[in-house]
Amino acid sequence: MPALIVLSVLIAIYSLTLPGALEGLRFFLVPDFTGYSVQTVLAAVGQMFYSMSLAMGIMITYGSYMRKEDQLEKAVGHIELFDTGVSFLAGLMIIPATAPRLTPDLG
Repeated sequence: MPALIVLSVLIAIYSLTLPGALEGLRFFLVPDFTGYSVQTVLAAVGQMFYSMSLAMGIMITYGSYMRKEDQLEKAVGHIELFDTGVSFLAGLMIIPATAPRLTPDLG
């Protein structure tokens, strides 16, 4: 896993050096509420339930390997931080590299 994180950071750095990456980064980080609708909320809820179902299976598997002296709250806190960090890193790898090429006018 550490090698995967290092490679992801390197790819994110490379992605941010490509032409048009700043526009893609702005597209990624600045919310645009003009396209906000009930359909958007339903899609987000669907993604949330899909993620939760995967997380449930992972946590059951993880829990079966936990020792009695392990602190569950601390482990869950680490999982939350790493999950959020890796998701953000994935966005930094993909969006700045592709958004300027997919939507020529981001401004």
